[in-house]
Amino acid sequence: MRPPPTLGVIGATPRPLPGPLFRATRLQDFERHAGALADAPYLAGHAAAAAFMGGVGRVALAPVPGFDDPVAIAAAATALLEDGATCLVAPGLTGLSGQRALVAAFEAWRDGDDAPDHASGVSLWLDAPATDAAGIAAHRDALSGDRSAVWVVAPSVRALAPGRARADRVPASAVVGALAMGTTGALGALVSLEERAPTEALGTLAGAGGIGLLVPRGPRRLVGLDATPPRVSAAAPDHGGDDDDQPDPIARAIHALTADIVAGVLADDANGPALEREARRVLRRFAASGAITAFAVRYEEGQLLVWYRTPQRVREVRVVTERL
Repeated sequence: MRPPPTLGVIGATPRPLPGPLFRATRLQDFERHAGALADAPYLAGHAAAAAFMGGVGRVALAPVPGFDDPVAIAAAATALLEDGATCLVAPGLTGLSGQRALVAAFEAWRDGDDAPDHASGVSLWLDAPATDAAGIAAHRDALSGDRSAVWVVAPSVRALAPGRARADRVPASAVVGALAMGTTGALGALVSLEERAPTEALGTLAGAGGIGLLVPRGPRRLVGLDATPPRVSAAAPDHGGDDDDQPDPIARAIHALTADIVAGVLADDANGPALEREARRVLRRFAASGAITAFAVRYEEGQLLVWYRTPQRVREVRVVTERL
């Protein structure tokens, strides 16, 4: 059985946490136990905040007091992976010995005889201490590991977490979770790039393999990811019938038209008008039948966002079209 998409985070927290793992499905719960970002910003908290704001539904944290013990780092990684983490980060870990220990633990789990079926879609994201293209490429070479699953990501960004008066400079791995897992095509305005890699550097690093770059997306220059990592897809819900059946007929119709429009083509801004037009056509049909009383549609940064009001309650459907 595939686990729900889960970001696994290794790092220190302001408040001590009991046990080897802590799990949360909301940022409020994460901060209540691990520490509020408004009081003391910390990289594990930034990773959780960016993940939740990017649509990741579950974050698991393996607390470690520091990154000076490779054995503790490896043990934390193994605990997260065995618990079902589908993407792994250790923001702030830049030492080669600690990163190599993490890679070794990751690959031992992924390639083990008892590895779960979803293991091939799990990815690991690490930071490079260098900022220039040659230094990043050299660090990735020294790190070794499967370049389709073990990634170095750059550059650093500015991230404004809830409750913070100003943005904090954080490494790329602290915000890459939602992008790597595909729950969003671009991060919101609370995350911004400080600098953009030169065009020649983009080509050099892209050809090296196992290197992801945070890049500007769209007219608002939101932060996106230039990389093609493997991903663990969410397990289809079990409704006791057809595996493709969805309980909400409106969501089913929206997903169907989206898949039809972007089938075999790049899901980009050129598709936006068609996606919006067809979504409105579907929603008008449901409005005419009385199933919904109002709706709104907007295409933004590779996502078709649909809101609608039912006579009983307000619901939201978000259809994400991947950049292929």
